[in-house]
Amino acid sequence: MNKRKFYPLLIGLLVISNLATLFFVMQKGKNKSFREGPKKEIIEKLAFDEVQIVAYEKLIDQHRIDIRANDQKIIQLKKKLYRLLLKRYSEQETDSLTNEIGRTQQEIERIHFNHFKDIKTICTPEQIPNFDLLVGELDILFNKNIHPRKPK
Repeated sequence: MNKRKFYPLLIGLLVISNLATLFFVMQKGKNKSFREGPKKEIIEKLAFDEVQIVAYEKLIDQHRIDIRANDQKIIQLKKKLYRLLLKRYSEQETDSLTNEIGRTQQEIERIHFNHFKDIKTICTPEQIPNFDLLVGELDILFNKNIHPRKPK
């Protein structure tokens, strides 16, 4: 291969490599901002002071641990469920696994509910009205990345 073909090819590969790196960095930034978004908005809407923010961050850390553990449990249960397709199985086996998945999802919802109940305990009496307003916005706050279908 001569220099006239080699250098343009090399430059093209470097440009593609840089674009791919830029894409992944931007994606990582989007994910972080999504995770931090509700946290930041809740702090602002409730007008938490520094002490409250520290307490809130501790609640968040524990909440994430609890949710991750249950998410992992659901993943393992789903693997077991779909592996049944590779062998003879009974309806009792599938019912048992799907019921366990449902109970685990129910536990996740309970964890979410208790998390906000705990956040309320951090609030001062003056902040409770703002908390009550926040409760009405929770579905929007945590589902910003879900776009409803446009009517036809």
